[in-house]
Amino acid sequence: MSAKSSSNILKSFKSLLEMSKPLVTRRIIDGLNGLYLHPFGQVSIEILLDLLCSLITPVSTNDSSVDSMTFTTRLLDSGMKIVYSLNRQIYGVKLPGVFSALKDILISEHEEAMVAAMTTFKSLVHACIDENLIKQGVDEIPMNSLM
Repeated sequence: MSAKSSSNILKSFKSLLEMSKPLVTRRIIDGLNGLYLHPFGQVSIEILLDLLCSLITPVSTNDSSVDSMTFTTRLLDSGMKIVYSLNRQIYGVKLPGVFSALKDILISEHEEAMVAAMTTFKSLVHACIDENLIKQGVDEIPMNSLM
């Protein structure tokens, strides 16, 4: 699939997510899983990351079902790894939001979603947290304490 086609699909998914309908969101998640199974080529990382962050919002506000939380968690795992492999700087900016959404799932009452969130946490930390990201976080601690 061409980069232009992939980007157009991601933009369409983003606008459909704004409908906030569980059935539509589920189909978008299925579509994204299909895209992840095939190489992305030169898809816009900003569009992909924006779409992933749009998926986080319903999970964080508990407006989603157990299946939706589980699939979204798995999608965040594979999607954030793609973002990390293509642009590490933009990845680090959005990672706290992803971890916050995973935290919300971990404190939910749904065991399947909790297991998926823990697996995603471990996977993202193992695959995508490097020395530079740790150093950046450590450097921000004194700046945040001064504020």
